[in-house]
Amino acid sequence: MATADHAVVFSPWLKLYERDAKDLKRLKIAVAETCPSPHGKYIFVGVEYPSFNANSAAFLAADRRRDIGFSCRFASLGYAESDPEKSMQRINWGADYLITIRPDLQSAPDAFNRVNLAVLDRVSRDPLFEKIPSASPDLLIYHRKADTP
Repeated sequence: MATADHAVVFSPWLKLYERDAKDLKRLKIAVAETCPSPHGKYIFVGVEYPSFNANSAAFLAADRRRDIGFSCRFASLGYAESDPEKSMQRINWGADYLITIRPDLQSAPDAFNRVNLAVLDRVSRDPLFEKIPSASPDLLIYHRKADTP
């Protein structure tokens, strides 16, 4: 409560959370398409948005567990990562999939999304990964080819 001597000042970093229905729909599709059966490797989420990120994907996968009997593991490119090479090392270490939003639909780079486009470019050209179709035209999904480690 403000008094005559003290004004209330809000931080620009604190924002009212509003769930993005479009991102949530995209994420539900991505989880369903990349987690059709149990497997041991990670599914990397290539952006960090409030409604489209690895933590939200893991929550959706855990929620689906009641119906399908298993859950998949999701990971980020690295929390607030600034080095695309470090993100690629994470992906090369244990990725089965990379899911992301098309570049033309992504937000401008920010503190949490500095490497996403560079990583997407590298994975899209990597012969170990293949782009697979998605029910959402807004998504890009890359799957590690079956005969690779």
